[in-house]
Amino acid sequence: MANLEATLREIIGRVKKLEMSHRQPTSDSIGGYWVSMPTWAQFSPFTGAGPTAAALIAVPRDGTLKKIIATTYTQTTNDSGNHWNLTLSDGQGITYLASQSLQTDTADTWTRHEYMTFASTAMIQAGVYITLAVTKTGAPGGIYVNGPLLYFV
Repeated sequence: MANLEATLREIIGRVKKLEMSHRQPTSDSIGGYWVSMPTWAQFSPFTGAGPTAAALIAVPRDGTLKKIIATTYTQTTNDSGNHWNLTLSDGQGITYLASQSLQTDTADTWTRHEYMTFASTAMIQAGVYITLAVTKTGAPGGIYVNGPLLYFV
């Protein structure tokens, strides 16, 4: 019986060490990871009223969102009354990037957008889907959304 207990304690100790070695860093100083969101090419350029999911991905590991980078291209018309908005949310109903207007983008030009301030700082759990959606205001030209990148820690 004593041998069995000792063996079980050893196995439990090894399992705990293995679990600790696979935990992800949680501090900005330790580092993070990037996730590329594939865009839905069959819908680009987007022209509908929306919201239309421009990109969708399942988060591979638990993490807190720290940065989004996306490039957009609005065809022809883009101004204060006719523009697109970006929204990033997850499958649990939490909005991280609340309706960012693209009205200052120059029409017919690729524009890089980088966001580091979010409506929610909640940790996103592995396996939860993140959606980048576009919604139009007025009647802007079609929009292309190129390869959004998400940075997590």
